[in-house]
Amino acid sequence: STYGSMAVDNGTLYTSDYDGNLSAHDVSDGSLKWIRNTGVEEGSPAVKHGIVYVASEGTDPFLWALDAETGETIWTYSSDEVYGGYVGLSVTEDTVYAQSCGDAMYAVDAQTGDEQWVREGIGCAYDISEPTVVGNIVYATRYNAETLGLNRETGETVHTITNPAGCKFGAPIPYRGMLLMADRYCSGELSAYGGVEYPRFTPLVVEEDVESTFNISKEYRDEPIDNASVS
Repeated sequence: STYGSMAVDNGTLYTSDYDGNLSAHDVSDGSLKWIRNTGVEEGSPAVKHGIVYVASEGTDPFLWALDAETGETIWTYSSDEVYGGYVGLSVTEDTVYAQSCGDAMYAVDAQTGDEQWVREGIGCAYDISEPTVVGNIVYATRYNAETLGLNRETGETVHTITNPAGCKFGAPIPYRGMLLMADRYCSGELSAYGGVEYPRFTPLVVEEDVESTFNISKEYRDEPIDNASVS
């Protein structure tokens, strides 16, 4: 079993387990391609350009980069600032961003594992709060109802979005110049914020019990549902 999420790339499913194993499976039949023990027990793998990354604080090294086809180690990364807990990953063309539950975010070269910067005082990435990269900004959610927009090159704060409901946001989703946000553990509200130019744009809040239309598409049903409740 696993605490983290899975990742799929090029016909292969990657998942970690409580024994510290990272495994690769053929998505067509579930057969095992390879398995490696990294010691990472709570990791959510991320895959980019033939490299699979996985991380979890409390292990040393806490960030691993493995060949996606063979499972062989490409590089590992350790840090003195690691405290313990879940680590959320986001990978761009050249950088791995790792937000820890030990109050820090790390930027590491995706090809070499060289440290680019470390930003402390971020807050915990626990619970679907992986970093989100939009242009030159990497977003990190915090438990104090703030989402920090950090400069991708330096880790310095560019702007802060504060949830008016006073709740922690989940990871923001970029869409057509907006950031779509959802509350965690609180009101369940959905909101949309403007981009970097308007970081505190008044949110467009979807209240509970609003009449709407959804399309539920699953293997047993594909039909519109009228007057559904937002929850």
